[in-house]
Amino acid sequence: MRTAYEIAYVCIEPFRQYFYRRVRSDLRVLVRAYCNAGRRRVRLLDVGARNSRYTVGLQADITLLDRPPLCETHASLNLGVTDDILGKIRKRRSNVIEYAIRDIVCDGPPEGVFDIVAAIEVLEHIENDAACVHNIASCLRPGGSFYMTTPNGLAVRRTNPDHVRHYTGEELRGVLCEAFDDVQLFYAVRESRNWRWAEQGWSRSRPIVTLKSMAGAFMNALEPVRFPAEAQHLIAVCTMRA
Repeated sequence: MRTAYEIAYVCIEPFRQYFYRRVRSDLRVLVRAYCNAGRRRVRLLDVGARNSRYTVGLQADITLLDRPPLCETHASLNLGVTDDILGKIRKRRSNVIEYAIRDIVCDGPPEGVFDIVAAIEVLEHIENDAACVHNIASCLRPGGSFYMTTPNGLAVRRTNPDHVRHYTGEELRGVLCEAFDDVQLFYAVRESRNWRWAEQGWSRSRPIVTLKSMAGAFMNALEPVRFPAEAQHLIAVCTMRA
């Protein structure tokens, strides 16, 4: 049964930024495909999850995976899992069956366990990206899917001190094709005035800004990405051979 937090989160989803809604929609489609195929309840690994807003309320058994903050930069950027985050997740989430605190590159998750792995804005933080992708592929069941996003290197400057790199589409495809049989690549979220409005976020003390953010998010979803350099994000859907 969903918690009050999960119900509220799903209800406000139509007003959130387009990127958030796009990721949520894509993940629901993947989960639904497994359910329609008559398989067991889907097992999904959310890598670099922290409090994992992207998998809230999904009809799947979720394992969240993250590591503690490893340095002052991680702590200052609010990266990694903390005791406070763990406590909140236990109260708020009904679909989380495990929170694994480990390094996916050094330790790796169990092999052949998950139907779907999601890594939202994660790979750009990892030095050994090839090892990370290999470990993700190894933990998927045959026919499993890896869904990931990362900043588009053609459009987004690397100003975050914890980002190791920003990929072009072809660079990302090259890394993923080393481990996966099929890689589909998409450019998402056009940078525009609407996008900048949406990024202002919500605040009770600034109702006009909040309304502009909601309106910008709605309009941004209607703006197609015409050229790769217009997109803020790369999205990849990778599949293992069944």
